[in-house]
Amino acid sequence: MKPILQKIHWLFFAKLPLAFTLFCFCCTALLIFINYYFNLYNYIQTAYSKSLLQVIAYALIYFLAFVSSFAAYSFFTKENAFWKKKAFVVIILSAPIVFGFQQYFYQHTNWVNYLFTENNRTVYYTTFEWLCRSIILLLYSFLIVWMIGKQPNLVNTSKPTLVPKNMYAYMILTIVPFIILAASTNSFQASYPKIKLVLTHYPSIEKAFYFETAYTLNFIAIEVFFRYILIIVLARYCGVACIVAMAMFYCTIHFGKPLLECISSFLGGILLGLIAYEYQTIKGGILLHLTIAYVMEIAGYYFLFS
Repeated sequence: MKPILQKIHWLFFAKLPLAFTLFCFCCTALLIFINYYFNLYNYIQTAYSKSLLQVIAYALIYFLAFVSSFAAYSFFTKENAFWKKKAFVVIILSAPIVFGFQQYFYQHTNWVNYLFTENNRTVYYTTFEWLCRSIILLLYSFLIVWMIGKQPNLVNTSKPTLVPKNMYAYMILTIVPFIILAASTNSFQASYPKIKLVLTHYPSIEKAFYFETAYTLNFIAIEVFFRYILIIVLARYCGVACIVAMAMFYCTIHFGKPLLECISSFLGGILLGLIAYEYQTIKGGILLHLTIAYVMEIAGYYFLFS
């Protein structure tokens, strides 16, 4: 854990101005408060269901969190050159819209209604939802990579350092006790395990396999989108500024989750973003994210039947 703690210290005490850090943390806290106090996420889901206004509403929230961080970074550091980079502007404008669109996408329900009997639809609605969302994010990510091409690293020209041995194992061992603690809360048990949807609607091994495969793919797509495109690619243009910006964006996509999970997503986003930035890889992030996800499933399963 020592190397990652050193990197966190380097980020917040050597690279980022204190005023910028305080602004981003306060801004994130304000957004979280507004969402959970006014039940904003659920309102958007209900009021704008199956409407393109839902895309706009989601995109505005993501855009506010994402772009305000870059604006604050420019204000506190007087660095403005990255705003003149076309690829940077394209990514920060398109990413919130694309994520808002995949949140809104509901046409998969028509396919499920056509392909499956009524007894099987409830489970496959969620399975196809995760599958479609993953495809949208991955297609966008591949499009961005294709558009940018193999450009030289414009900011961090040093070679990525090797990932310290056992770093991910120590991180997992540190995080798991907090997950188990959170699993005892009612809000956690209302959301997890996800597989309880399969268990309560004509369960079968086939349904469970498809369900878990789509669930896993969605986490991989999230890592590619947030840690590869919004960190490794975006860092070519704006350096470390992308880490906190991505974490704020990442936090807002958890507004429909339990409060503790939403708060931890911001801190986890910073950690995963820092790892992706420093070591130029998302492999460990995928491993860590999937491990946490399935520990949450197991913990939720335990409390479901305890």
